[in-house]
Amino acid sequence: MWHFRLVVPVWLRDAWGRKIIKVSLRTTCPREARGKAQSMALHYAAVFATAR
Repeated sequence: MWHFRLVVPVWLRDAWGRKIIKVSLRTTCPREARGKAQSMALHYAAVFATAR
């Protein structure tokens, strides 16, 4: 099983309540996991940008 991990920016940790985001990608296929991880990275980048 593959997981997505992302460090929460320091300025957002108090509001977010975590230092690290860890989510299961629910796949055993490396190619599929890579695509899902890229999608999640873009999602969280947008979330962090709007939180600023």
